[in-house]
Amino acid sequence: MRQRTDGGVVSGCPFAGALRGVSASRFFLRGLAFALALSALVSPRAAFPQTEDLLPSFSPATFAEQLYLLNENVGTVYLPAPSSLGNGPSSLVLEPELPDGLQYGQADEIEGTLVNGGSISGTPTESKERTAYTLTLTDTDGDKATLAFFLTVERDDSPGFSPNTYAAQVYVRGESISDVALPKATGGNGTLSYGLSPALPLGLAFDDSSLEISGTPTELKAETVYTLTATDADGDDAALTFSLTVEEDLEPGFSPNTYAAQNYRQNSPVPDLALPKATGGNGTLSYGLSPALPRGLAFDDSSRVISGTPSEVKAETVYTLTATDADGDD
Repeated sequence: MRQRTDGGVVSGCPFAGALRGVSASRFFLRGLAFALALSALVSPRAAFPQTEDLLPSFSPATFAEQLYLLNENVGTVYLPAPSSLGNGPSSLVLEPELPDGLQYGQADEIEGTLVNGGSISGTPTESKERTAYTLTLTDTDGDKATLAFFLTVERDDSPGFSPNTYAAQVYVRGESISDVALPKATGGNGTLSYGLSPALPLGLAFDDSSLEISGTPTELKAETVYTLTATDADGDDAALTFSLTVEEDLEPGFSPNTYAAQNYRQNSPVPDLALPKATGGNGTLSYGLSPALPRGLAFDDSSRVISGTPSEVKAETVYTLTATDADGDD
């Protein structure tokens, strides 16, 4: 084959040298070998290797809900870095637009690796209802991955209890109590968390999600003031107080357990008669009088006073004043 050095077209048979003194079969084999070698050289698969298509991703694909206070600096909140960049990052975009006063900062990179997904910083100057935000990573060949979270901007609001006291709790050692659901606070920013202090007597437990006290107290406890504290997402708190006592099982009693006979005249007003209090028992005592009084007379179960003007005749009847304590003893 002749090689041109003047830029012209090269001509001639590439196998010319091989034809001299070579049989047709040998020429065919050599030609075949050359053709195979040439085919290997120009194979697209060998000359242009394919790049694997890698997909970008965030793991997990969600981020903690963001609650910011109006006109209060949020510091710098770093969004998580992608778990995979796919075929190399092309762009990171946060949508929709952040509230006035907040900025999205591009991701930080160290030696070609993203160490975060960018950041949110600044001081919000407008309120924003709870809104879904999406951080989208697009790699060089167009594949996308997203990170989702919610963002809210609201005024600073403190939680509160109304009223801020609760009924005194009196329990008996060794007796199971009915579950006591303490009231929830209202207001505040974000989710409220609860705590009760000091520690409850042995055998009792407090559930900080349902706000219930339950169990069976196994130790005595002198009257103690307890505080239920509600704390909101930005640290504001409110307190509810009540007293709690664990005592031995005591029965109420009257001493003496009889009272002077009462004689009234029909249609004549009677002087108010205050019956005596019982002593002992557990917790607050409640009172009841039986059987029913004659028409025109009334019994006040809080003051234990009989009053009024009897309008009917009543033969001598035995009446019973019953005192019942908090755990049912009478």
